Amino acid sequence: MSQDPHRTAAQGDGSQSRTPSGQVRADLLARMGHELRTPLNAIIGFIKLVEDGLYATEEERRDYLSSARQSALTLLDLINNILDFARLEAGHLTLERAEVDLVQMLDEVAKTLAPEAHAKEVEIDALVQAGLPRRVLSDPDRLRQVLNNLLATR
Repeated sequence: MSQDPHRTAAQGDGSQSRTPSGQVRADLLARMGHELRTPLNAIIGFIKLVEDGLYATEEERRDYLSSARQSALTLLDLINNILDFARLEAGHLTLERAEVDLVQMLDEVAKTLAPEAHAKEVEIDALVQAGLPRRVLSDPDRLRQVLNNLLATR
């Protein structure tokens, strides 16, 4: 195997010359594709179910459309997170502190991930343990991102 004489070490695969912040950026970009695809696949899946008439009742159709809307909002949140990353690097990121309905958020995340999970023949459901506080103080976007990462099928 011959080396390209015009290629410098900095132009290689980057694994040897990455700085810690460069590694963080590379890791973020690697995860970003999955995180963006998950809600987008859910949107496509729910819309396809409605287009194909694969619902038993009008209520189920509305539920599919509501889940598609929630997935679109999740996608918007992810895009906002990408923009937050730029703010973080610039030292301008602040965390939100708000009351979050944890049970509702778990249910929304599970519904968002359900089409992708079902396509892989994986059942996904949000079971809440007794005693779990319903409301918590948190940054809603960051919490949703963590839950998506924990529950996403890979």
